[in-house]
Amino acid sequence: MKLSYNDQIIKIVSQLLTLLKVPFTAKSLRDDLETHPDFPSIYALTRVLRSRNVETAVVKLSADQLFVLDTPILIFPDGEQQKPACISRIDDSYITLQYPEGQVVF
Repeated sequence: MKLSYNDQIIKIVSQLLTLLKVPFTAKSLRDDLETHPDFPSIYALTRVLRSRNVETAVVKLSADQLFVLDTPILIFPDGEQQKPACISRIDDSYITLQYPEGQVVF
C-alpha cells in the first residue's frame, strides 16, 4: 500500500526519533504533527522535533556537502518523484538511506 505524503513524513520522523533514541509513541507523534497548523511543512517538523529536545537546522545542500554532516539526517530531495528519507549512516563512499516504507538503500 502506498503511503500518503503526510504518512510518509510521519513515518520518516518516527525513524529519525528511533535512531536518535528519543522516546515517543506512534500516536503521540502523529497527534503532535497532525495538529500542528503548518503540517506537513518543514516549519511544523522543526517545531515538533524541538519540542522533543531534538536540535534542528534547515539547510539546502548539494549531495557532496552531506558527507560533512553527522547522522541521522532528514532529507527532502527536490523534484516531484522524490520521497522524504532519513540518512542513517555516511561512510567514505556510501550513504545509507531509510525510506518511509522501510526499505534501506546504500
